[in-house]
Amino acid sequence: IEINDEILVADFSSLTYSPATGVSGNNYAKIGFQASDGIRYDIISKSSIIINITNNAPTTDNIEVTAPKNSSYAFKSTDFTDAASGDYKDQDGDAFAGIQIAALPDSGTLYNDADGDNIIDSGENINVGDTILSADVTKLKYTPTTGESGGTENDTTDNYDFFTFKVYDGDAIPTNAYSTPATAYIDVLNAPPTADNFTVTAPKNSSYAFTANNFENNISGNYADTNGDAFAGIQITSLPAKGTLYYDTDGDKNGENGEEATANTLISPSNIGKLIFTPTAGESGTP
Repeated sequence: IEINDEILVADFSSLTYSPATGVSGNNYAKIGFQASDGIRYDIISKSSIIINITNNAPTTDNIEVTAPKNSSYAFKSTDFTDAASGDYKDQDGDAFAGIQIAALPDSGTLYNDADGDNIIDSGENINVGDTILSADVTKLKYTPTTGESGGTENDTTDNYDFFTFKVYDGDAIPTNAYSTPATAYIDVLNAPPTADNFTVTAPKNSSYAFTANNFENNISGNYADTNGDAFAGIQITSLPAKGTLYYDTDGDKNGENGEEATANTLISPSNIGKLIFTPTAGESGTP
């Protein structure tokens, strides 16, 4: 269409307007026109069509992520956009442009790790209303409270923590540029520690008292924990086929009635010295 082109009533339905890609706003454009009665045009009162361009808000779903105990989880754009996760959608075709924080987590800390050191430095705290652009989403990190864990993976009814967010489609006018709030559920899983098999030597016709060092040093039990948790004890899972394993509550090194160790017994490091093995009298040998 050019200035002074004539459009007949019969052709009105073919007259369309297309705004520039990605733009919106009230009074976005104005089209001036003059009406005609088929003979002449109204040259006295020139009229205008005001065009408002409405941006449709994007949509998203709740997401669930798993953070490591005693460490940080770094978010990714795909956490908010993948069909199996946030499932970002925009009917205008606008690409994912970031998120806005709607409510903060209760237990851990959400922060913007600007320098990438996995440490919450001054000025890196996140506040409600902060917008994190898509290019910076990987700097958004969550750190649980030290030593804590909880939640069940793939179960949004059982979580350690959560915060709420809105996705952003990048429109310059805030109205309808953000979705309604969704929830980011956070599970913090404790990775089990590891230990090695080890051998001890008990004296014939006597007893052997275990120590915490049997289970945790690097030439014996070789306790290790990826979460950095210190050795916190042992659980008896099965009993010896020969001899007697007992818990020497009174310290007399005699396996008295009621002191027998039982499967699933938990023993703290400070009490491991009370765990004693006595071989059958007169017997010796190796397993």
